[in-house]
Amino acid sequence: MDDAELDQPALWLTLAEGKLAEARDVLRLGHWRGAVSGAYFTMFYAAKAALVSVGVEVRKHSGLGPNLSEHFVKTGLLDQNYNRMLMQAMRAREISDYDPHEVITQSGAEQAVANAEEFVAAIKKIIPENKT
Repeated sequence: MDDAELDQPALWLTLAEGKLAEARDVLRLGHWRGAVSGAYFTMFYAAKAALVSVGVEVRKHSGLGPNLSEHFVKTGLLDQNYNRMLMQAMRAREISDYDPHEVITQSGAEQAVANAEEFVAAIKKIIPENKT
């Protein structure tokens, strides 16, 4: 992937859909931590798609939520629940990836993947067709 491709929402949506398929597969295999991590990265890529569609480049995970809020929630294009979902997914991924003592449950992993599916669908609705 070259730098010119990084500003194309379609590229980020393709990555999101691929990561979502992986998260579903990992969930079916019973790997809860992997499913939670995959769900977050699904949302990460989808959020990147939305942001690059309006010319915003975010280089850090911590910048996603504030920028998504500024450019989509505050403008009324995206319900604030999706921004909350993204922030919850980020925290869950950090726990899943970095806290071996924390128990990740099947229901938690299933909810994470379901949220990722809903998040991607919502993001697809707010990206202008001519930019994807």
